[in-house]
Amino acid sequence: MLVRILQGAIELYILLIIVWSLGSFNPSWRYAGWYRTLESIIDPYISLFRGMRLQVGMFDLSPMLAVAFLSILSIVVGAVARNVR
Repeated sequence: MLVRILQGAIELYILLIIVWSLGSFNPSWRYAGWYRTLESIIDPYISLFRGMRLQVGMFDLSPMLAVAFLSILSIVVGAVARNVR
């Protein structure tokens, strides 16, 4: 039960990162209150990966690395939970 909740939280956070990333292409979103709230939730985690300088031209690839890391974490949590039983 706890594992499913944790995996669900990870999947929700991944979805929030994707919405936040798409918002960077829409300038009108940047000034919306909901986007600023979303940014305050996502930015501390993304900033952990920004230090790696993952840029191709003007595109920052750190959100993709952050999503990949969370996806792997979700898989590992599920695998560990199955082996503990």
